[in-house]
Amino acid sequence: MTRTLGLIRAGCIGGVLWLGVATTGAADSGVKVDEVEAGVRVTWPISDAESGSAVFSLDPAKPLIESLGVAPAGGNATPVAAGLNPVMHLTVGSRDLKNPAGWVAFFDNPPQRPHQTHPVLVGKRRLVVSGDSSRTTVSVAEVSAASFRGDLRFTFYSKSPLIRAEAVVSTQEDGRAIVYDVGFAGVSPGWGAIDWNDTAGVPKEVALDPNSPATPLAVSGRAIAAESDGGALAVFPEPHRFFYPQDEAFNLQFVWHGRDYGGPSSGYGIGIRQSITGDKRFVPWFNAPPGTQQHLGVFLLLTRGDGRRALDAVAKYTRGDRFKALAGYRTFTSHYVSVPRSASSIARGEPSSLGHRHTRGMRWPTRNAMRRRKPSGGTPSVGRPQAGCRCGSSAGGTGSASRRSMSGGGRSLSATPGDPRPLRRSCR
Repeated sequence: MTRTLGLIRAGCIGGVLWLGVATTGAADSGVKVDEVEAGVRVTWPISDAESGSAVFSLDPAKPLIESLGVAPAGGNATPVAAGLNPVMHLTVGSRDLKNPAGWVAFFDNPPQRPHQTHPVLVGKRRLVVSGDSSRTTVSVAEVSAASFRGDLRFTFYSKSPLIRAEAVVSTQEDGRAIVYDVGFAGVSPGWGAIDWNDTAGVPKEVALDPNSPATPLAVSGRAIAAESDGGALAVFPEPHRFFYPQDEAFNLQFVWHGRDYGGPSSGYGIGIRQSITGDKRFVPWFNAPPGTQQHLGVFLLLTRGDGRRALDAVAKYTRGDRFKALAGYRTFTSHYVSVPRSASSIARGEPSSLGHRHTRGMRWPTRNAMRRRKPSGGTPSVGRPQAGCRCGSSAGGTGSASRRSMSGGGRSLSATPGDPRPLRRSCR
């Protein structure tokens, strides 16, 4: 028995109080939220030829995600994964508010002060649905970790295979700095192989060993995929929000796969992770000011194809970590906080002081383009470059985004409107 949720409906399923709110905007997005026995099913258009399906259980004795699948137009969904629970860890430390820079201090080191890693616990399951014309968000449970409280949300996008999963939490304690790990695991997820690209971009695949312990991996593209008979599920971080700023950026094994990452009996899973100690220099983590919402998120991508197709689909969202080529232009990069100094060095004919991989894209016309722009009897009508960079500038774009960072100033996972405190910033 299924029933599409009305505008506002309250009831009791399996002894769990729930509230369903399906806004007019959510209906316009093409995303449907249907009540099923002891749970809810979300279906949405992935493309004109396919639709996605996600079934959540509101019964606390069952895995939260009963199934994720993809269906051809007019057909039934084929499961890509089944019986999954979220696996989340939140590491909570402190920001040095005695430092004059306070919340925006780059040269801070929370891992060198007391800190603790907490599991993010799923509490009472209940349903709240909201959305607009392009997306629908389903909040399915309360979550908590130490002094942080909030809810677990899944956002579905019209005409997209993406699902954004996130714990949105806040604390009333002052001076907190955080990092987090997140993934999904199950006792019998239905997967047969794990796929990723190594740091040289070479495709790798291993048969799933259900007894293999959870293992961190250094990959390119920040993504890992699990493959089943019905398709594949890829997970990857929000590339501009997951990485805290560092003086240099290194590949610190940001994904994982294996058994019991969330503790004994949590099952086999895949996910993303952070390094607590970073490069063991200044490791500022993320700000978590009191009362602000912190979005501990990860993207999921569904496909009826294999793991390789899933990873290729992920790469399209960042053009394979390359800037878009512009005819007649070359792409250069610069140190975010040293542009004026570097520009003056170049003007004096001195070598650029830039040697790190702190990048911010800029365009500089090629010689032929400059000639085409040269006015009659004058000099080329182009702006002078702000800075040069020795870290891999090329006509085709910069190197992997996983090797880029932007320093200078703090950053936060907060998205609270009107909050006067500066946000941490990163361009990775």
